[in-house]
Amino acid sequence: MARARIGTAALLAGLWLLASAPPAGAHALLKSSDPRDGSKLESAPTLVTATFTEEPELSLSRIQVLDQTGSSFEAGLEHDANEPLMLRVPVGDLGEGVYTVAWKVVSKVDGHATGGAFTFGVGVDPGSVPPLDVGDLGSENPPPSPLEVVARWALFVGLGLVIGAAWLGAVGFSELPGGVRRLVTLGTMTSAIGLLLLAEAQRIAADAGYGQLFGTSLGRALIARAVGVGIAALAAFGTYHTSGRARRAIVVVGGIGAAAAMYAHVASGHAGVGDGWPRKVTAQWVHFVAVGVWLGGLAALLAGVRGEPGEAKARAVKRFSTVAAFALAAVAGTGILRALNEIPSWGDLFTSLYGALVLTKIALLGVLAGLGAINRYRNVPEARASLAGLRRISRAELVTAVAVLVAAALLASLTPPRSIASAASVAGPIQLAGSDFATTVRLELDIEPGFTGANDFQARVSDYDTGEPIEAVVRLTFTFLDDSSVGESRLVLEPAGGGVYEAAGGNLSLDGRWQITALIQQETDSAEIRLQTATRCRARAFPIDGGPTLYDIEYGSGRVAQGYVDPGTEGFNEVHITFFDAEGKEMQIPSEAGVGATERSGGRVEDLVVRRFSPGHFVGDAQLEPGTWRFDVRARTEDDERIRLCFEEVIQE
Repeated sequence: MARARIGTAALLAGLWLLASAPPAGAHALLKSSDPRDGSKLESAPTLVTATFTEEPELSLSRIQVLDQTGSSFEAGLEHDANEPLMLRVPVGDLGEGVYTVAWKVVSKVDGHATGGAFTFGVGVDPGSVPPLDVGDLGSENPPPSPLEVVARWALFVGLGLVIGAAWLGAVGFSELPGGVRRLVTLGTMTSAIGLLLLAEAQRIAADAGYGQLFGTSLGRALIARAVGVGIAALAAFGTYHTSGRARRAIVVVGGIGAAAAMYAHVASGHAGVGDGWPRKVTAQWVHFVAVGVWLGGLAALLAGVRGEPGEAKARAVKRFSTVAAFALAAVAGTGILRALNEIPSWGDLFTSLYGALVLTKIALLGVLAGLGAINRYRNVPEARASLAGLRRISRAELVTAVAVLVAAALLASLTPPRSIASAASVAGPIQLAGSDFATTVRLELDIEPGFTGANDFQARVSDYDTGEPIEAVVRLTFTFLDDSSVGESRLVLEPAGGGVYEAAGGNLSLDGRWQITALIQQETDSAEIRLQTATRCRARAFPIDGGPTLYDIEYGSGRVAQGYVDPGTEGFNEVHITFFDAEGKEMQIPSEAGVGATERSGGRVEDLVVRRFSPGHFVGDAQLEPGTWRFDVRARTEDDERIRLCFEEVIQE
């Protein structure tokens, strides 16, 4: 029974550490490029740049610039220390044609490999030719491998066991019990295995040898972890060759080594980058160490108080109870605050599954605190005479802890409301549907991906009453609704069989609202169907702790506009837009910028009253109802270049 409890507690420690870890960031995803995806250039560039959301590891990253035959035109890969998120690719002589930029990079932050591809044309519309197959280089971003998941789990389990056994073994017992000593050894071996598996997982992800891997920041982070695990291993070995105070001192050294390895692990992850990283690293490290103190300590307690009650065991129980109360408070506080940070409004606690699970987790932690109080005030004082009550309540604690872990695991698998509100990309095509005025023909039109530039158009044409497919000639006419001076364009769809018609084109050439008029011409009759849509926004979302979500919109040559909505809730809001040049300095915009707000669900459209805040910073006032709003920005530079940008925000109740 005791061994089963030890195993259960060890598993709980590992699962909690895994489940309560913050969700992985976006990894090194493509944030912007120059030339941008789908652009048509009049003259060939001499340099292609790609900016990512995390700093790439140069020696483990690759970018190729390929023409339609697969010939390569890149001349190396450069990384400027002043622009750590950007990789630059000098290119050779690019003639007229369409070029594909395929990339695979390894994040310097977490070691995850990501890939992708984008296209641009020199004198040619890139949407006019079929996409180039770039194989594995530009493949979609893979999820973490099972090997990596197991590796991190084992590393967390081992370090948590060593920390828990170290502190309780040192201060809870006058002589280190054999079960606690074996727990230190087990934890050290488990963390060492986890570290070896993590190194192999990162080597496979980087597609590199160990020599190359250990020459990077990822390898140095692995070495830093190994130093801490090595200290714990030496301490575990030392416990078998010492006794008394010396043995307990060695156990403390092992716990310090495990805590150091845990700090190195946290510092080499997402918490260790960006503004405020010391605070983030410290908070996350405290969270992990507190878990080790609580559940790792529980495993050590169960290992050390087997058998009949006694004075020494009662003293250990009392000391564990005191320290565990503070550890549980630290775990609960940091975990709940992090979860609540993902919920933009109090209403989401009661209207979303994520919020319901947060409330469930809070309630279960309250139950744990109550059970701990029963042990503290009833069973701990009785430990000298009987351990039955303590063991019974402890079993209830373990059952409740399992429920807490289920809630934590579900939370880790769900998308938080804040991320849903700020998501910059939308899966699947834009789907439109309509019929002619006489209701004889029904049209369903899919547009993928729905951004400005090259898109695939697929129309399904059927009889309105019977639903039978219709054979016809299908032509689309595109009218830009936000500027009447923009000329119309047309696209003929090719029949694909069964009433389906397809074509690719760059007709959605500007960000904003479009009317698409479909002419369905049959042998003896024709029908006209009008549809309206808006292009999807390319803005990248960056949620700010305790603040609004920032949206970065790249508009060529490294220039960026940044927008956000404050406070982002129902009622009065300020919509901020700031323009930056390629060096990150605020640009001078000579005239007032315009901002239009469109509610997607209700179709409400309004132009905001915009005032200048600084040379390149503008603020528009808006009364916004709950729902998804699209903000279209219009401005002109000092060179009279027209700028059209957009971003979307979910306004909360």
